[in-house]
Amino acid sequence: MRYLVINMNPVIQKTLVYRNIKFGEVNRTADYRIDAAGKGADVARVLSQLGEEATLLTHTGGRNADFFLELCSNDGIKVLSVNSGSEIRTCTTLIETDSRRTTEMVEEASPVTPGTERSFIHKYLAAMERYDMIIISGKKAAGYSDEIVPALVAAAKEKDKTVFLDVRNHDLINSLEFQPDFVKPNMQEFCGTFFEEFKIEETADVMQIPFQVVDKISSLQEKYRTKFIITWGKHGAFSVDNGHITNYPVEKIEPLNTTGCGDAFTAGFAFVWLREFNIEKACNFANECAAKNALILKPGVIR
Repeated sequence: MRYLVINMNPVIQKTLVYRNIKFGEVNRTADYRIDAAGKGADVARVLSQLGEEATLLTHTGGRNADFFLELCSNDGIKVLSVNSGSEIRTCTTLIETDSRRTTEMVEEASPVTPGTERSFIHKYLAAMERYDMIIISGKKAAGYSDEIVPALVAAAKEKDKTVFLDVRNHDLINSLEFQPDFVKPNMQEFCGTFFEEFKIEETADVMQIPFQVVDKISSLQEKYRTKFIITWGKHGAFSVDNGHITNYPVEKIEPLNTTGCGDAFTAGFAFVWLREFNIEKACNFANECAAKNALILKPGVIR
C-alpha cells in the first residue's frame, strides 16, 4: 500500500534524558538524541518500519533544511518538499527516568513565505493520484491559509482516496463538509475544537465519557459520514456508533518517551485499515504501535 503523509510544520526534535530535573539549577546530560520529527515525519517513519511505501510531503527552508532532509534519509523517510523560505523549528523533549515524566518544550514555527501554499498545493496535486491513502497530520505553520487543509481533503475525495485526518480546530471543522473517511483527534483536542468551555479531566474513567462528547460525535458522524476515532492517553481509544461506545484499551506499561505515540497510532491504524477494513482490528493494532513507541527513547518509532 502507498501512503502520502501531509505535514506543514516540520520539526527537528532534540530529546534530553535526566534522572530528574532540578528547575532553577544547571542540569547536565550525556544521554540525548536529535531526530527528524513533527507529526507527519513520525507517521511516515512508523509506516516505513511496517514495510509500507510512505512519502512525507512537507516544506523545508533555512539553515536546517539540509539537516532535516538528512535525518529523514537516515530513517528511510521519503520526502517531497517545497521551499518555505522559513527556518525549521527545533523542539525539545525532556525525559525524567525516575518519574517516567515527559515534558515537551515547543517552539512555534516561523511563518512560511508568500507563494509557499501555492507551491505546496501544486506538488500535492501532482503526487496525490499514485497513493492509496492521504494522511493529513498536525498543526500547520503560520503563513498557510485556513483554506489549504479543506482544499487538500476535497481534492483527495474527488479522486476517491481514503483520507485520514489528525488535525484540530478550524482545519478539522472546515474539512468535514468534504467527508474525510477518518478523523483522529485526542480527547483534549476534540473537546477544544467542538466545545468552547467544556474540559475533561485526563484522569477520568474511560467508561464515563460525558454525554456531551458522545452526542457531538454521533451528530458529526451522521451529518458528514465521517468516522471519529478518539485517542485518550492511558485509556487507549474509543469510537461511537449510534450512541454506543466501543473502547479499545491499551496495554499498561511504564513509558519512557510518549512523544509520537499518537502518530504511531495513526500509522498502525492506516496500515491495518487498508488491508482489513475493520475498525476494531485497526484500533487494537494502532494501540500496540503506540505502546511500542512509548517504550523507546526515539520519537515516532516502533523498533
